Amino acid sequence: MTPEIKDGTTSKIDGPRNYYEIEPPRSKLSPRETEILHLLSKDLTNKQIATRLDISDSTVKNHVTKILAVLDAQDHTQAVLKAINRGILNLDDLKSDFNLSLYDYITDREKEILADLANHQNTPGNIAIANRLNISTKTVNVHMLNISEKTGLSSRTQKALFYLAYVKAGKVTESSTDQPASA
Repeated sequence: MTPEIKDGTTSKIDGPRNYYEIEPPRSKLSPRETEILHLLSKDLTNKQIATRLDISDSTVKNHVTKILAVLDAQDHTQAVLKAINRGILNLDDLKSDFNLSLYDYITDREKEILADLANHQNTPGNIAIANRLNISTKTVNVHMLNISEKTGLSSRTQKALFYLAYVKAGKVTESSTDQPASA
């Protein structure tokens, strides 16, 4: 069941299984924290964010600590995915960062790994992905490297957003992720 949003409506991001249900944030982020969260989604480091915003590294670190606490996230990837899920960040604003045509070069197994990464925001690690897909962690690691080489995306955050942007563009259907993947 989809939870209600403040205005009484319900919503979810369209995509394959394990849909993200939009939840209202438990606590509001400040405009500065939201700005930092947006920059985290662009894969900037704390130091790069500090330079861009002309604030100290420690100030950025303090904001990131609060962002993680408010979103109940363990890392940047989880924070960004939860922020999209809760409507704090808009995927439409982020998807222009990606060349979605590169998705065509990704194997079925790599697509399955990306889907798992994006759809399991509470347990996103490679070990958890391997366990869910019943493959070895080494296989997940190799596929993650291959995805990086094919897309130019090195971080887990960018890979998850790339997949979600592709889904949002309507290029992936639920049935396409149900197909058995090849190793």
